[in-house]
Amino acid sequence: MAPSSTPIPGSSEPESSEPGSGGEAGSGGGSGAPFAGSSARRQELGEDDEKPRAIAGLSEEVVAAAVDGDAKAIGVLFAVLNPRLVRYLGLMVGRDADDVASDTWVEVMRSLPRYVGGADTIGAWVIGIGRHRALTYFRRQKSRPQSAAGIDDFAEILAGESNTHQSVEDSMSTAHAMARIAALPKEQAEAVFLRTIVGLDAVSAGEVLGKNSGAVRTSAHRGLKNLEKQLVAERDADRRLEAAGSAENPAARGGSRKTRSAVRPTIRGRQSKRGDPPDG
Repeated sequence: MAPSSTPIPGSSEPESSEPGSGGEAGSGGGSGAPFAGSSARRQELGEDDEKPRAIAGLSEEVVAAAVDGDAKAIGVLFAVLNPRLVRYLGLMVGRDADDVASDTWVEVMRSLPRYVGGADTIGAWVIGIGRHRALTYFRRQKSRPQSAAGIDDFAEILAGESNTHQSVEDSMSTAHAMARIAALPKEQAEAVFLRTIVGLDAVSAGEVLGKNSGAVRTSAHRGLKNLEKQLVAERDADRRLEAAGSAENPAARGGSRKTRSAVRPTIRGRQSKRGDPPDG
């Protein structure tokens, strides 16, 4: 069936050919436009003096070897990027993140021999393919999910990661944080996720989202400020509840007035035994 050109709800991107299915492997989203990591795209976005950074664990040598088909290098590429990819897709498609990630890696492996970038852009390239796959998933589902991914969704995603040294407490804490981010407005959620969870710099995140780095920073800043407001409001609510509970139960504040007055004679008696003049 021929792809439609109808824009996806909530997205400015029309449905286009699959990433890597035409043109250079470095093309963003398979649309035929130059990949955002190229100088032409950077000039278009006004970012010519701003450069992306490679994700920790990836070097030019590893990426070049992976492009040449070296199995060990491809394994490193997968080990570094897949956990980030799956977490980001959890934001996009919830518990179907693993399935969409598998489709993403099929396309990555198909297009990798034609990849023309370096270590500084391959993270955004892979995540960008994943995002395109997620949007295709929504087209197949005919609609976007009505609610953001929740704590259980992210806990399940984290449980499937290979990092067995992460404690259950750490996993649940991370799942709570990811669910909070997912509840933000879509643009803020994606910007915060790409910056904090995936670990992309603003330029690379912009390449994934088709925006300039300034817009990404603004969205991420607004998202983090909203999260901060939520946490402050929750902390204040907890304090009010604690204060209300203490008012209803004086013993919780260190004992009733009667109990405290009964302690005072004992203190006075000790003072008298030490030779101090008794009260009164």
